[in-house]
Amino acid sequence: MSLARPALAYLVASLLSGAATLALIPLLARHLGPEGYGQIGVFLSVLALGNAWIGWNIQGWALRRVQSGGEALAGLSVLVLAAIALPAALSALLLGACGQELAAYLGLPPWWLWLALLTCCAQAVLAYQATHWQAAERHRRNAVCSAAVVLAGVAATLVLIFVVGLGAEGRCLALALATAGAAALLSPSLFARGWGRPSWPAARAALLYGAPLVLHVCASWALLLADRTLVAAWLGSSEAGRYFAAAQLASVLTLGSDAINRAWVPWVYRRLQSARDEDRRAIVQRGRGLLALYAATAAALALLGQPLCAWILGPAYQGCGDLLAVLALAYAADAAYKVWVATLFFHERTAWVFAITGSAGAVALLAIGLAVPLAGALGAACGVALGTLLSALLAYLAAQRVHPLPWWRSAAR
Repeated sequence: MSLARPALAYLVASLLSGAATLALIPLLARHLGPEGYGQIGVFLSVLALGNAWIGWNIQGWALRRVQSGGEALAGLSVLVLAAIALPAALSALLLGACGQELAAYLGLPPWWLWLALLTCCAQAVLAYQATHWQAAERHRRNAVCSAAVVLAGVAATLVLIFVVGLGAEGRCLALALATAGAAALLSPSLFARGWGRPSWPAARAALLYGAPLVLHVCASWALLLADRTLVAAWLGSSEAGRYFAAAQLASVLTLGSDAINRAWVPWVYRRLQSARDEDRRAIVQRGRGLLALYAATAAALALLGQPLCAWILGPAYQGCGDLLAVLALAYAADAAYKVWVATLFFHERTAWVFAITGSAGAVALLAIGLAVPLAGALGAACGVALGTLLSALLAYLAAQRVHPLPWWRSAAR
């Protein structure tokens, strides 16, 4: 199957879900104000951190194993379920011990953290279902399901906030209900496909693959999402709301690159498995096209930043245009990172991936810590941009060392 057809399915689904999510931005930003909107941003940041831990990211290992002909996917269900249940149990113990203190530091009600744990578990189940569909090349079904979950969350948000009359908690409840509902509907058929016997060599391989990725996703959180949490802690919820609004507008790049990446990864895996020159050229040609697309989108957001913020967000979010321009650059660099890092995942160099994101995340946190006292929220955005540019550069250099491709030479040779 060519890259274009599955990429189109994911892109259409992403456009639908992204358009619905973006349509919420002016409604929620104006209705809840910067403070309430900032609380939603912190909650989403907590979700992203939880997703690093719940599931151990071994769905990617399972997909890689199946596409290499190593094992049937249904036989890995025991490992996947254990990777969800054990971290969830440890997280519940942690919340029971110090959830009140953690919630107070984040400025969130304590029950929001339990809601985040439920949502993370449901998202891990959905990710495993997505792995089944990717392995079977049922990309349209995967795209429809992901869009349906997002659209259900948007609809529930509108009902809970504008009909029931809830505040920021309405958005958080809506996300949990949509995700948990989809996971509950899909779980019976998903795990009824077969469990297989636990294989200790497979478990060891999954652990070696997943452990660095837990650290990698934590580092990615520090690189891309810790900024809004730190802005909330250091500058207050209102400034965090303005920052989060700009980040969501810039997330057009993230939504698009994530959709394309769902098709890009299995497509690249199949061609990296081959030693044919035409497959190498195809990777370079399509990769260059993606890089150009991301750069053009970032430039458009930077040029239109001020009028977009004034039109979409309203007067309470003045000054977000500069934030949007810098964050667009940051997210474009992160999209470029995804193009190159697929090679490292194919060769199972997850320790290298963590080294890249860990280094970039540390640089971003250091830059944010130094820049926020000098430039406020704009300093945080500059720190994120510095970190993502570094991660893209390191991913390119590492991918070239593992599997050299003629990115900057004529691919027609």
